[in-house]
Amino acid sequence: AALPFARAAVAALRSSTTLRALGDVLHLEAVRRNGPPDEDPVPLWEEALSLDPQDVGARLALGWHHHDRKDFLRVRQLALPGVGRDEQREGELQYLLGLAAMGLQEPRVAQLHFQAARGFRNADDLAALARSLAETRDKPTPTPTPAPIPSGPVGPDGVGPSPPKPTPTPPTNEPRARHRLAAAEIFWRSAQSKKGENKLGTLLNAADTLTRAGAGRDQLTPKELLKLARLLKKVALALSGRRVARQAEALAQVEAAVLLDLSDGSPRRAVERTRALIRGGQGADALRELEALIAGPAARLPLAHIALGEVHVSAKRYDAAAASYHKALAIAPSTSATAKIYLALGATYLRAKQPNKARSTLEAAARLYPDHPKVLLRLSEVYLRLDRSGDAVRTLRAVLKVLPPNHPDRKKAESVLESLVD
Repeated sequence: AALPFARAAVAALRSSTTLRALGDVLHLEAVRRNGPPDEDPVPLWEEALSLDPQDVGARLALGWHHHDRKDFLRVRQLALPGVGRDEQREGELQYLLGLAAMGLQEPRVAQLHFQAARGFRNADDLAALARSLAETRDKPTPTPTPAPIPSGPVGPDGVGPSPPKPTPTPPTNEPRARHRLAAAEIFWRSAQSKKGENKLGTLLNAADTLTRAGAGRDQLTPKELLKLARLLKKVALALSGRRVARQAEALAQVEAAVLLDLSDGSPRRAVERTRALIRGGQGADALRELEALIAGPAARLPLAHIALGEVHVSAKRYDAAAASYHKALAIAPSTSATAKIYLALGATYLRAKQPNKARSTLEAAARLYPDHPKVLLRLSEVYLRLDRSGDAVRTLRAVLKVLPPNHPDRKKAESVLESLVD
């Protein structure tokens, strides 16, 4: 009964919604009759997706079609870009990705997808099954004892019986790291729409998958390695402020190893690696590499001096850190990173219990960047620490003029201002 209406809708407006609806109706009618559809729905779904690449429904329809044909890589290619775009369909999308990972014999990745699909169909049971398969696969396989060469009489040509031919070993160079990188990207995007423990759990799934991708990074292209390093940094920074600092450090150590593989002689890339070492708790290694870089190719690179300042801060050498930040400012007095250098310098003075130096530093930054929310917020905090409530009120009012309505710091600024005015 729905078929004429669906055809009429497409005739009136050929949009992604009407095309997908017609494809769905054709497919469901074929299922009801237990026979082939009157018209192939796949071209309709493909046209719907070409008109609207954000259409998760079309991605799911095509994904299930290719799943039925056991084309699991195509399922992944279709489903991955839809992750995190449609909250109502997220469970089904993750479930389909889990099935595709099982078809590709990647139980660890499948487990993560099924966990993300919790509550959809039998996702919980499949997650347990995938975990069991992954644990079985991870167990070391004992090396078989080679069969003895059978003895026998030597033939007239002086050659004895031939040894048995070894059983061919199945190839093990499947680029699993590439699939894990793709799965980690799914978890990272999915985490952006979650809060609290759900967000933390998804971030930890991303961290686990990234660690495994890093272990197989020899399978990745330089472009994929760079993508892996960037994603490792994002997830590590997202975890660093939570109750899982060790996981964040471990990810930073993997990032440093990946950046070493990517080393191309570029001082900037080398400095990026030292910053990963710092986040990974390897300050001594970072200091040694930075001193060598600053003595050579990175002497005029502001980022190198910023990284050196971070090393000194992590070791509580605040005077040395301040000197490094001042050197960075002298090299780059006005760049996109200058405000960040001022903020780092101000924070260093506060750690060193020198609030007046922090004030003068942030006041200089505010003169250069009068509309920079973070600079103004930090300056207001320093004024409050110095009991200069009038200056704090003036600065907070300036902050509220530049902070957007939905900014996470806005409520705090309003609350502090209200308490000071009252």
